[in-house]
Amino acid sequence: MGEGLDGAGIETISYQKRIPNIHCEVMKYLLTISALAFALISGRAAIPENDNKFEFAKPVYKIKATIRKADGDYILIPADSKSSKFIPAYLPDEYKKNGLEVTFDGDLGTADGTGTALNIHKIWVAYELKEKYKLVHKSYDLN
Repeated sequence: MGEGLDGAGIETISYQKRIPNIHCEVMKYLLTISALAFALISGRAAIPENDNKFEFAKPVYKIKATIRKADGDYILIPADSKSSKFIPAYLPDEYKKNGLEVTFDGDLGTADGTGTALNIHKIWVAYELKEKYKLVHKSYDLN
């Protein structure tokens, strides 16, 4: 029965004409959401756990080093081996000072053949260096 009068003289209204394709629109919305959720879940499985360029394996403690600026990046030169260099995954901005002597705990790893990757857990300076370089923090705990 469409719009008009039914057998008892009561006017009827077709909901398909008043609210066109509401069920189709809801179904399209639900299918789109489902497809996006499936793509997101499927895509997450393909993303590796460690999506940065470093891999860490060896923990180290109380390593003394000097911060140096090289090619626009900051590296750490260990006090006991001037020919080695550590490439930090993260270095606090305040400690990005050429020549600053620091001590750190962290994990060493590989960095695509460019040096030894360093994931710093804790980094600190001697009190006199804090004063000399006018640092706000004597140490950072980056865990």
